[in-house]
Amino acid sequence: MAFLGERYTVRKVHARADAASETLISTSRLITLLITFMVFLVFLPVRAWTVQLVIGFSGKTGSNDIFLGAQLGIDESNRQGKYFEKELLLKPGEPEDRGSINFWILGDNPSIDLPSDVLIMDAHSTSDEERERCHALQFFSAPSETMLARAMSAFVVSGYTGDSKEVEILAWHHTLFKYAARDLNRRYKDRFGVEMTSQAWSGWAAARLLGEAWIRGSKPRPDSFAKFFLDSVSFDGQKGVALSFTETGQLRQVLFPVLLGKVLSEIPRGKETIKKLDNLSALKCVNR
Repeated sequence: MAFLGERYTVRKVHARADAASETLISTSRLITLLITFMVFLVFLPVRAWTVQLVIGFSGKTGSNDIFLGAQLGIDESNRQGKYFEKELLLKPGEPEDRGSINFWILGDNPSIDLPSDVLIMDAHSTSDEERERCHALQFFSAPSETMLARAMSAFVVSGYTGDSKEVEILAWHHTLFKYAARDLNRRYKDRFGVEMTSQAWSGWAAARLLGEAWIRGSKPRPDSFAKFFLDSVSFDGQKGVALSFTETGQLRQVLFPVLLGKVLSEIPRGKETIKKLDNLSALKCVNR
């Protein structure tokens, strides 16, 4: 009897060992599955969760300076946006055939009146008249006629003694180097193999401004972006001072007198630059 009892006890011990072993194996399998899932999450492309916003581009594409600048601006916005799971996609087309695209960069003068319910970032027009209309959803990254004329006057008054007819006022020049301008010029030339122009800067700024609004939490609606531009934007355009918009939708910005490929000065410059920027771009709304 004692022998049978010992055999029963041994079997019972073996059964417990087998149960414990199965439990250990199950736990090990569960841990393996969890680790595999965590590794999957780590290596899963960010794009799976990225929220994409399509930006239309109206105008010449290919090697057009404004289009190239906009491409660079979109790429640089996306490098920042990946940390916020947001992405911009540049899509050539026309606003009148926009489909679901509610945000547009203009690289040329539109052939027809633009839809009134889309947000326009105009990187081409210098028209004072368009700015004075003060359309609630239209903004301008290119300088206006008035800004260019006032910058020239300010430059001449500052003591320039040469022939001002030979001087041109530009929004950008490929020889600029201060305030990280050299880095921007290098990135543009490395990407496209050509020098960055004023038009390219306006396209870049337009795309970066739309990226700023999107990344900083504006809802993907034209009115939300417009509110951000008028109330909150402080844009680093690589010009040494934070840039913002006037009530007409004009981007306040420093301009550059250039003679024979050489930048002669910055307009405005010195003390009270912000106040001088207002004076430079001070058009008023005529329809409000």
